[in-house]
Amino acid sequence: MDDLGLIPAIRVLIKRLIETTGIYIDFTTNLHQERFDAVTETIIYRVLQECLSNAIKYAEVDEIFINIQLGIKQLDIQIIDYGIGFDTDFPIIHGTGLGLMNMQERVASVDGTLSIRSELGKGTTITAEIPV
Repeated sequence: MDDLGLIPAIRVLIKRLIETTGIYIDFTTNLHQERFDAVTETIIYRVLQECLSNAIKYAEVDEIFINIQLGIKQLDIQIIDYGIGFDTDFPIIHGTGLGLMNMQERVASVDGTLSIRSELGKGTTITAEIPV
């Protein structure tokens, strides 16, 4: 990612996942060649990677939507699937869901926020807001 930049690295990840899973990933962004500090770029990439991995493994979907928008003071990142969803209390209560907790910790480490909305039978939306 250091050589490519964030958005090209994300595009490579998405292309690879589409080729290996057959799941369509719709990616929209207003970013082009903008660069952020290495820590922030790595966190964004890893969070996106974890979200995609979870959706592919658990959501039972054939389509995932990603939207990354640069605002005045922050990056808004949204990952949506309309899969089977999950009870957001279940992973934490039962000691699993470490990937979700790790994502929250990563985003918090750069003073960002991460929210997870999911409903059984309706899908999951993960939203991150990261100051830049």
